[in-house]
Amino acid sequence: MTTLKHMMLVIGLVALPVSAEPVLWEQNFEDGKADGWSSYTHALEHDRALTPSARTTHGGSRYALAVENGTARVRLRKSLGSEQIAWPGADDTFLSFSYHCQANASDQDEVIVSVTGRDGEEQFGRNVTFPVRTGLNRWHTVTLPMAAFGRSDSGTALIDSISISYFRPRADDHVLVIDDVRIARGLAAPPVLIEPGSLRAMPRTISPNGDGFDDAVSIHGEWLAPSRWTVRIVDAAGETVREIDGDGPLRATWDAKDSNGGLVTAGTYDIELRSVHAVAGHAGRIERSRVVVVDATPAPSGSGVGAWSVGAPYGVDRRFAVERIVEAPAAQKLSRTPDAIHVVLGRLEAVAFPLRIAALEHDLDNVSISIADLPGLHNTILRATDIRFNAIEYERLPGGYLWEDITALPESFELKKGATRRVEGVVRAGKDLLPGRYEGQVRVGADSIEPRELSLTVDVVDRVNHRPWWQGDPLRIMLCKYQIMPRPEFFEHSEKGYRLISAAGFNMMIPYTAYKRHEMYSTRAEKYGMKSIARSWILCVGSPDTKPPRFLIANGTELPIHCPYSEERWGTRDVEPDPSTPLPQVKILANAKYYARMSLEYPVVGMVVDFELYEVGRPRPVPMYTYCYCDRCIERFRQFARIDIPELAPAERQPWLKRRDLLTRYRRYEDDELKRYARMMREVVHEINPKMTFFIFPWEGHFPELVGRELGTQRVPVLLGTEHTYGQGGYHDFIADEDAALRRNRGICLEHLRELKMADVPCVYLPGVMPGYHAWRHGEIPSFCERNATTVARHADGYWVFFQRTGETWDKKKMHDHGYQEYLDAFGRANRRIVAGTYDR
Repeated sequence: MTTLKHMMLVIGLVALPVSAEPVLWEQNFEDGKADGWSSYTHALEHDRALTPSARTTHGGSRYALAVENGTARVRLRKSLGSEQIAWPGADDTFLSFSYHCQANASDQDEVIVSVTGRDGEEQFGRNVTFPVRTGLNRWHTVTLPMAAFGRSDSGTALIDSISISYFRPRADDHVLVIDDVRIARGLAAPPVLIEPGSLRAMPRTISPNGDGFDDAVSIHGEWLAPSRWTVRIVDAAGETVREIDGDGPLRATWDAKDSNGGLVTAGTYDIELRSVHAVAGHAGRIERSRVVVVDATPAPSGSGVGAWSVGAPYGVDRRFAVERIVEAPAAQKLSRTPDAIHVVLGRLEAVAFPLRIAALEHDLDNVSISIADLPGLHNTILRATDIRFNAIEYERLPGGYLWEDITALPESFELKKGATRRVEGVVRAGKDLLPGRYEGQVRVGADSIEPRELSLTVDVVDRVNHRPWWQGDPLRIMLCKYQIMPRPEFFEHSEKGYRLISAAGFNMMIPYTAYKRHEMYSTRAEKYGMKSIARSWILCVGSPDTKPPRFLIANGTELPIHCPYSEERWGTRDVEPDPSTPLPQVKILANAKYYARMSLEYPVVGMVVDFELYEVGRPRPVPMYTYCYCDRCIERFRQFARIDIPELAPAERQPWLKRRDLLTRYRRYEDDELKRYARMMREVVHEINPKMTFFIFPWEGHFPELVGRELGTQRVPVLLGTEHTYGQGGYHDFIADEDAALRRNRGICLEHLRELKMADVPCVYLPGVMPGYHAWRHGEIPSFCERNATTVARHADGYWVFFQRTGETWDKKKMHDHGYQEYLDAFGRANRRIVAGTYDR
């Protein structure tokens, strides 16, 4: 057996060479023209749709062809006209092109390639469709056999058009860019029909030394059609050391062994994929492969303790809760820890170094990790209290995802033989820490074994990281009805309410008020160390005096509030705020401008966007905004879709659209309108204050989700507050067993995070807790609120409290026996544990 030394597997991407082929037709737009191309029926002659090199192009080209649309599909079509070429009758002709899809990520996007031809009166043609969920916002090159589009053996058929479409089920603004379109014959190694970007080899690092950790690499990809395949492992000299065959889904594992069962030597390897495709019927090779560099280290032995590192240190501030939802293979990217750990960070930054501790030979008792102060130059010290250790565990979720659970590491723990524990050390540099090098040791010990010490070097550089306020510290938000304190005077005429909330450990406050007084509330909140978000009712308050267009829901009921898809509700870009305007008449964009300008003078960091319909009559016909079927919306859809719609009674409009298979199209149209207004809202706010964020609650249903995707950006994520974890067992129903109720609320959080991960919403996720939510019927107590807060915050970016139902209020509406101070004490205990990372398990 070959001896392995310093084994490591590093994976990248390289293009495999393809021999020159006779080109039957091509267009690369280098001449700056796009003659013969169209987007649907709109001609794109010359440079009308060409994107210059200032934007994205492919392979150093001067130009590429781009089309943008706000509907579900964008399409580029080339009519060959006099350039028609013979439709191939054999399997050696291929269509290739490069494409780039610019959009927000989605798991349902598709690229559709269509080729049509004609043989006399007979029309030929077919579509090939493949998903692009892993290929957004970067270039891909695709080569497809013409046999996939049909075949003609007559020798007289001609290809007359080629079209490439980008389809998104959710209609929104998206761009398709293409370049280097060609039809060629005679590829030496024809490509495989595999989903672009889907070929993966994980983990990126392996050490096949028999210790049970990362001893093999998993190879997988997604076919566009069924195929028989062969994975070849090729060394640097071009020799094949191993072949793995399969049929159907591409799922293979390479354990770093050659075809004789021996471990390979250190060196560089390619993972190449070949197939026999069901459509093309010939051997092929993908245009890209994985490069593998192999190096070896023997398995640790003797001491009984080994520590393993995930890789280079990473910043803790990157860890939004939604980013802790990872694909299942990602959790396996582990290799050995070096004996020396080196991290670099600036003041006010936090950097983590991952470790793995394993019991290799026998059970271990009282395993612990410790560190002393790290001395630096000029008698400076990085305190041990600025370095803490967290435990990392993974929990499997539906859909192939894992939850990365992070909690404070206990002072000591046990490990059974063969068990491991993932750990991360977090180094934080305060603003007063002097730049320089700090050196010390991380000590890992257990009963009956020699402790192991790892050298830790921390370089603090002369920079200050002014991180956004929503990062680094879990958000603990109090949305407070001032009546519960128990008098308005606690907020209006004194500062007692602010002092009590701050003392309970909250770092943000949302006063439950309307259009005014936020200047006073935010200034007082800042005095007690809290950020402030402005609360607004403009989205949810109606009036009997509301003029058309009014909100008409599916059953024909008209609500006393403006249509949510109208300028009467939203306003226009140039609308200006007027504080004297009655609340139901205030335009959404005017209100947003008002708060954005306020944030430049007062410590207001965001504004609430509330879609719950409060003042529209009792009982409420619908609790949230939804689709509207008013006269204005129906007429605008008629013009947009260019269809005839008869005069219909209000209650007949939605059923009529449904019977004629137009309802989905109608909803997409209204979705587009809603997203357009939401984008406008973000743009007018960020033109005034680019750092201002939006807090959406309740985050439930279609309307808030669509708006949230438009209001949130990677630079300024949207804050999403949910109601589903309010009480003992969820949103409405009551679960008497507290542990069962907490398990349910925890499951709700993880399901929300998985959905947000799939939807790719830039967000800070905040589950809600409401004191006394079920108390008037079931006697929910402050101690449950304490446990609920620590449970949901552990699986989120913090939590928020809707503080409105306590046992004593200024208007004497007593619901139970627990007063505001009992709840504040309970939240204070919860907040201290959340900050320390010692959550309920």
